[in-house]
Amino acid sequence: MAATALSDVLSSKQFYRKNPGETSVNSIEEGLPAALNDLNQGSDYWRQAKGNRYRKLIREGHLNDLLELAELAPKMAQRSTPANWFASVASKANWERTLKFLAKVREVARMAEDAAKRVQARAQDMGAVLKAVWRHGERAVQMAVTASETAVTKKRPDGSAFKLFMHLAWKQGNTPTTA
Repeated sequence: MAATALSDVLSSKQFYRKNPGETSVNSIEEGLPAALNDLNQGSDYWRQAKGNRYRKLIREGHLNDLLELAELAPKMAQRSTPANWFASVASKANWERTLKFLAKVREVARMAEDAAKRVQARAQDMGAVLKAVWRHGERAVQMAVTASETAVTKKRPDGSAFKLFMHLAWKQGNTPTTA
């Protein structure tokens, strides 16, 4: 979804600049991808202000970050609407923290993919693997390696590496580490 939105935006000539001879129509949604327009809510004044903020971030090279945040918004907005969560994380005050959050999300996704591959987790079990990796960081990958190596023994020839991984992850307790 993000790749198609990116190609649609980049293919248009008037990405965020106007032609020199063209009169300004003062369009609120001008130059923003559809994923960002859907999350840009409120009065016309605030929509224009937030649209200007998003266009500035796009000019600085953060289009992929904004599109990734737009994909995360429905999942992350637990107490508020996705548009409010998105506006909060894309605000000027929170932007540096948001970039650190996105870096951690990408790292956790990479480690969770590695851990899931090692323990042969099914698609419906990815939520539990993600939670374990978010909680334990790099140690979760080490637990996956341990589980994949020791799950099948002479005493347990049908041992499940995924079950052993989950047991190890929850047995470690609530001692989170950074990813």
